[in-house]
Amino acid sequence: MKFSTSKETWLLLFIILAGSVLRFYHFRELPLTFDEFSALSRTVYDNFNDLIRLGVVESDTHPAGVQVFMYYWVMVFGDGSMIIKLPFMLAGLASIYFAFLISRKWFNGTVGIIVAMFMAFLQYPIYLTQMARPYASGLFLSVLLVWFWSNAFVRTNSIRPAYVVGFVVSAALCAYNHYFTLFFAGVVSASGLFVVKRKMMLPYLLSLGAAVLLFVPHLRIFFIQLGKGGIESWLAKPGPGFFIEYIRFILHFNPVMYIVTAILFATGLMVRTPEVKKGNIYRMLILAWIIVTYGVAYFYSVYVNAVLQYSVLLFTFPFLIMLLFSYIRNIRFPFKLSAVVVFGVVSVLTLIYGREHYSIFYNSGQREILKIADEKYHNFGSDSLTILIDMPPNINQYYFDKLSIDPDQFQHIDELGGYKGLVNYLQNHPTEYLLLGWYDQKQIGYFSLIKQYYPFVLEKKSWFLCDYFLLSKHQPIGADYQPAERTIYEFEKSFTKDGGFTKFSETDDYISLFSGQYSEIVKNQTNNLYFSLGVSLPDLSKDVLVVTEFRQGETIVNWRASSFLDFVDVAGESTIMHEGVKLIDLKTDPDNTLVKIYIWNKNKVPFTLYSFHMEILEGNPKIYGLYYPF
Repeated sequence: MKFSTSKETWLLLFIILAGSVLRFYHFRELPLTFDEFSALSRTVYDNFNDLIRLGVVESDTHPAGVQVFMYYWVMVFGDGSMIIKLPFMLAGLASIYFAFLISRKWFNGTVGIIVAMFMAFLQYPIYLTQMARPYASGLFLSVLLVWFWSNAFVRTNSIRPAYVVGFVVSAALCAYNHYFTLFFAGVVSASGLFVVKRKMMLPYLLSLGAAVLLFVPHLRIFFIQLGKGGIESWLAKPGPGFFIEYIRFILHFNPVMYIVTAILFATGLMVRTPEVKKGNIYRMLILAWIIVTYGVAYFYSVYVNAVLQYSVLLFTFPFLIMLLFSYIRNIRFPFKLSAVVVFGVVSVLTLIYGREHYSIFYNSGQREILKIADEKYHNFGSDSLTILIDMPPNINQYYFDKLSIDPDQFQHIDELGGYKGLVNYLQNHPTEYLLLGWYDQKQIGYFSLIKQYYPFVLEKKSWFLCDYFLLSKHQPIGADYQPAERTIYEFEKSFTKDGGFTKFSETDDYISLFSGQYSEIVKNQTNNLYFSLGVSLPDLSKDVLVVTEFRQGETIVNWRASSFLDFVDVAGESTIMHEGVKLIDLKTDPDNTLVKIYIWNKNKVPFTLYSFHMEILEGNPKIYGLYYPF
């Protein structure tokens, strides 16, 4: 038995070592993400009071714990990306060890090895623990909490002070880390009321009280942040298939991974432990935790504010795997080793070549765009090249400083004042070339407007969340020009009539511009829809809207309106308005969706239409490459 345990320990160490290699591979090249930059930008305050007031209460929706930790960590060790990430990556590795300990204690060593390898080899826990955000720390604190809770109060008849103190501290740290880890700590603590023995109930309740007291200093911040609502401004509500997609995401969207995992699960059922009933109390506990946390997060997101995303489910991820494989018996070491090797090889191959993790996650599009732009600027000169960027300014400044790039050669689109400001800028900067750096395809209609002045797309590069384009006013001479941004579908509609243009009166409420099946015009969910419309308004006191509608049967999946007055500056003068739709954000069923674009003359005013042009362009196939198949 001792020999077997030793082999199991070496196997666990191998798994943790492999997980370390997968996480620390080319550690120097790991870029900071948008969320990390956001946290880093809130570590610059001169005192603790400003940190809490400005860096947490006024600008964040998370508890103060991680931000306070980063504040002092950066103060002592600096703001290098490796330094910032290191404690969170170590916390992710420590999580593997404690998840193994819990699994072995509750079930057996084989279950522990399976849980450890899922946590070590899969992209989901890897990339979230490569970030200096509450996810790695939350995963660690969640398993630490359960480890101390289990040893201190579950199936025990005596007080073990070290474990009790560990439980109190880890519960409080969960509360300070993230509101989902606070919720999980609450669910675990509540479940203890049903499993802690009567003679241990008073110490248990006192421990809960101590953990609550440790969180009291944060209650004012908690209630202020609670009043702000959720993050629905950028996070969509989950659909009915959310958890199916979640499982696909965990398993790399790969059929081989599905098969290997299914075989492993089926094997566990076939070689069930003869002592299966002994683990039922833990299965019931985990099942309750999963149902409550998933259920509350889902229904709160659907009916109140969207908060459910894959990252917050990481805190319960080890317990989900633990539950699924809890029936397997403690098999002999050669079979454990075989399972680790097979699952590890398939996971790593799909991680590298299927999910392209080290290509997508390790290449900062924003950094590369600024480097390319700086090079192009020195090659072309300011008389020939205009550089527009639509990327977070704090990240730009970080790379300007790190790469010694002059920020004066860049114009940020947000500073121009909307569509009219961009039109004015483009008219007054008649360079031959324009370089566009784009983060998350925000204000997507700007691309259509820019193409009005620079119709030839010479170069395009795409990264996770980022796009780069080099455009030209004129087609290149002496070469067979092929647009770098491929057109998938195109539609034109003219409004010429009897030698003139079509005028509409106050009685024309709705004018159809386009209607078609989504599946017939869109080839991939990462395609983008753009349209331009020539219009004029004789009176600028009342507006006309252009509506883009996506409908499934009688249900409107997405509805958005563009305003004539966002573009028309002079009464009676013809103007071209532009709009775009990032289709991947719609999360609609391609086979049953109707796309409609139409005029809604809700204010009953006369107007003139000249022409309508719609196109579906290829887009960025890896814009959400960490979360979606591609």
